Parts: sequence; C-alpha cells; structure tokens
Amino acid sequence: MKNNQSQREGKIYLPYDRKSTTMFDERLCGKRVKLIHTDDLHTKLKSGDMGTIKCTFLNLNKVAIIVEWDSGNNSGLIVTKDDYEILE
Repeated sequence: MKNNQSQREGKIYLPYDRKSTTMFDERLCGKRVKLIHTDDLHTKLKSGDMGTIKCTFLNLNKVAIIVEWDSGNNSGLIVTKDDYEILE
C-alpha cells in the first residue's frame, strides 16, 4: 500500500474516531513501512528509510503514524502530508 498526494494513485485513508486521541487502527501496528518522501526539515530521515509502525492516532485533527525507524529514530508520519509505503 502506498500513500501519496494523489487520490488517483491510491492515497491511504485510515478510519478514525474524531473524539478519540488514542490508537484507532490496530491492523497497522507491527507492519513495516518505507519512507518515500517527507517535507519535515527537522528530521534526519531520508527517502528509503524503513521502520515498524508502533501505533496510529489522531493529533490536532491530523492522523499520525508513530514509527520506530531502523535508524533508531522514533518520529511519526502524517497521513495527509508524508509519502510512504506500508509493506504487506
């Protein structure tokens, strides 16, 4: 599954409860993810970095995916902003 900015290319939309700020999609926990692109200027992550999804949650009306990256970094992805691929 790939996430990107174009709906025609298969953007991932995750179901969530707007009232909840806790994990909302347990199916993703433990899955591997590959970073394709991020505009985050404060991260050392680069395209191609791999990691394991720890949890997903709603943060300030944005869906975040918390990832434990193989590089040791524990930063998150924003579903509507970052490009990534969830590996099956």
